[in-house]
Amino acid sequence: MLRDAPTTVVMTAWLVVTTEGMKHAASSATTSPHFSGLQERLLEHHRSPLATLLRQGLERGELRDDLDVDIAVSQLGGPLVFRKLISMEPVDEEFCHRVVEDFLLANLAAT
Repeated sequence: MLRDAPTTVVMTAWLVVTTEGMKHAASSATTSPHFSGLQERLLEHHRSPLATLLRQGLERGELRDDLDVDIAVSQLGGPLVFRKLISMEPVDEEFCHRVVEDFLLANLAAT
């Protein structure tokens, strides 16, 4: 999804959602009906599939048993977001494979 999304659309959408959420959190206990929970839903939409895969790997004993799924999601997703939004380099198949291979080298369970 990240690879195919236009960078300006991704950045604009995320900035609008986070900025509106911060404004409402700072100004009152109520949130805008337009942005209520949107940031959380977006985050969960992108985080959930990867977190599920990682939990399955833990359950099967494929990953180190001390793996923190939340941190692992950030370790895997962070480079993709950085490359797409900050360095503006392509998020291609080769790059994604390298990120996953490096992660697995550090986090596979000892056999």
